[in-house]
Amino acid sequence: MNPDRKEYLNLRSKPGRVTAEEAGWHLGFNSHDVPILIGAGLLVPLGKPAENGVKFFLSRELDELNQNRAWFEKACDTVVKYWRDRNQQRPTVTAKRRWPHRFTSNPNRAAKPLRARAVRPHPPKKP
Repeated sequence: MNPDRKEYLNLRSKPGRVTAEEAGWHLGFNSHDVPILIGAGLLVPLGKPAENGVKFFLSRELDELNQNRAWFEKACDTVVKYWRDRNQQRPTVTAKRRWPHRFTSNPNRAAKPLRARAVRPHPPKKP
C-alpha cells in the first residue's frame, strides 16, 4: 500500500478539504477513477475549479457517500462501464495482424484506406 495513503487512512481526524487523490483513498477508488466519477456527476468538487485545475472535496460529504450503498453501486457501475467502453475501442490482435497499416504507432504516417473492390464496367447494350 502507498505509504501516503496508509498515513492518510490512519488519521484520527481527517482534514475538512481533501484533494482528488485523497478523496479516492477515502472512498476506496483509485486516483485515476476520480475524474470518471466527476465527469459522471457522482462526485462534485468544491467551488468552480478550472477544468485542468486542482479539485478539492469536502470530507463530510465523502463520509456521507461512504455510507450510501446505492451511490457506491452507481459509482462502481460507472467506472466499469467507462473502462469497458474504452477497451472495446482498442483493436484486437487479429485486427492488428490483418491490417497492420491501420494501427501504426507513427503518428506522422496516415493510415491507408481500404481499397474498394474492382468493379468491371458493364458491356454496352446492343440496339
